[in-house]
Amino acid sequence: MQAVNAEQMRNLDRTINDSKKITLEQVMDNVGAELSKLALAQVPEGRRPHVCVVCGKGNNAGDGFAAARYMSEAGAVVVVVCTSTDIALSPLARAMKKKCEGKVNFLSMSTDHAIVTKIISKADVVVDAVFGTGLKSAPEGYTRLAITEINKAKCKVISVDLPSGMDADTGAAPGECVKADITLTVALPKVGMYLYQVYENATAAAGNCGEIIVTDAGIPRELISNIRGGIEVIDEALVRRLLPRRRRDSHKGDFGKLYTVCGSVGMYGASYLSAKAAMRCGVGLCTVIAPDRIEPVLAIKLTEAMTSPVRSTVSGTISMEAAAVIKQALENDGTAALIGCGLGQNADVRHVVAETIKNSKKPLIIDADGINAIGENISILQEKKAPVVLTPHPGEMARLTGKTVTEIQSDRIGAARKLADASKCVVVLKGAGTVIADPTGAVFVNSTGGPALAKGGSGDVLAGMIAGFAAQGIAPIGAAILGTYFHGLSADLLCKTMSEYGVLAEDVLNNIPAAMHTVM
Repeated sequence: MQAVNAEQMRNLDRTINDSKKITLEQVMDNVGAELSKLALAQVPEGRRPHVCVVCGKGNNAGDGFAAARYMSEAGAVVVVVCTSTDIALSPLARAMKKKCEGKVNFLSMSTDHAIVTKIISKADVVVDAVFGTGLKSAPEGYTRLAITEINKAKCKVISVDLPSGMDADTGAAPGECVKADITLTVALPKVGMYLYQVYENATAAAGNCGEIIVTDAGIPRELISNIRGGIEVIDEALVRRLLPRRRRDSHKGDFGKLYTVCGSVGMYGASYLSAKAAMRCGVGLCTVIAPDRIEPVLAIKLTEAMTSPVRSTVSGTISMEAAAVIKQALENDGTAALIGCGLGQNADVRHVVAETIKNSKKPLIIDADGINAIGENISILQEKKAPVVLTPHPGEMARLTGKTVTEIQSDRIGAARKLADASKCVVVLKGAGTVIADPTGAVFVNSTGGPALAKGGSGDVLAGMIAGFAAQGIAPIGAAILGTYFHGLSADLLCKTMSEYGVLAEDVLNNIPAAMHTVM
């Protein structure tokens, strides 16, 4: 599913006007009908709903007026709070308000503030229709006051198109911003809904969207599909297309052999978590190449994987001898390799990582200390013979690019896209709204995951998942998309019973099959 910016939505409005297939007034009416159903569904059956709709002056207000009319006709008690005068309303909003007259009660934010406060405090649902995609500066005056009152609501808050106060393109909130439980967005989601960035003089508001629901509002599919240039949101539909179906007569040899080069003394878990995650994703065979000082522990923990010990350094990392072992393994039967999780940092590790990049003719996923190993020698990537996937967190990304973490977090899409282009690698920039960039220029933003993944070991699980899919023959960009989506979804499903506080990395990897089952 594509995510678009405000200008693309304005172009869609013009296309709708020119198409003669549907009018903008009909679209607005359809949004109102959808919004009405969604709002009334939040109220327990058997109780007459009391709904407060807060409207601004633009077309977003028109959606709110249309919803108010539909809810009133369905038997709800509806109060509409206006933040502007009728004269200031857009023509479409004015037309929709006129259809409401005699069916709902109107209040003005300028003259009825005390009453508005009481109405919102007693409402079953509050609908936010103050701002849409046109916001470019901090809300002021009565609109700011209205947003403040909405955020005091004790009930469900539903925003139309965007939480009011949020920039559609950047996800920034330059001032007050509605904190919605649900956002009903029209035609396509907006880019800013998925951007968790650092802003100057603003805060990140992507988390204010709550559950994002997309309505086509009756707009013909061909008009929406003609929009070009947005980013791709990783959703179930995309993942379903990428995940291959397995033949009934398959055997383990059909699903690849992954070699993982991970772990060191004190970092056993990184090797265990990454290998186990790869197996949970369906790789046929997995061999863990690890320092001989930790191999006995891994051999016991990883009952389904094989182990291949290599000589350790004094500090307990892999020694330079591992480079030849990895090269031979991949030439013999390996279909992909993962290198870096918990490897540690020293000259031996740097040598092994560099040699593996130069020698591997199979897809290579580089994570954590593998990325740190090339931080001062990123040009080594120009010597690769096979596709590479880099999986940095913002700190590692900063080291790779010579920028600060703040600079990376200020433009996550731009940073990932530039590194993918310069290195000709797939880049997975981890964090809330993980960004995946392909050397072709394509950019994907993940829609799953949250604070439950802010735990040690989560990155090892993700790296193993991506490597597991790549080893099965899935293209690197597809492997990155699948791994990232299911990683986040696994955690999201666990949060329903365990909370964001209690989910551990091992819980996430053990729940991968359940996450994958949702699209099977």
